[in-house]
Amino acid sequence: MEITLKEWNQKQPRPRCIEQVRRWVRAGIIYPAPRPDGREYLVQANAIKINPLSVKHHTGQTLMEKKYMARTRKPANRLADVISGENREKRLNES
Repeated sequence: MEITLKEWNQKQPRPRCIEQVRRWVRAGIIYPAPRPDGREYLVQANAIKINPLSVKHHTGQTLMEKKYMARTRKPANRLADVISGENREKRLNES
């Protein structure tokens, strides 16, 4: 059974401002995800708010772990490197 986001919020142990609840929807914190219906969202009556910091993604890493790993590793095959490599090969073949 689907109810509006406002009704769902009122049933929560600690109701929040409706704008905060909409931010949760956009951030994917409510599961199962509500669906837009005109000007409002419809959500399953048994939907829950999840803690995104405790949820592991399919890689087994949290978002912060992914950000740290992305910052510490070298970028692989940038487009500029690929293009310059192709140009270098063309120049070598022309010589």
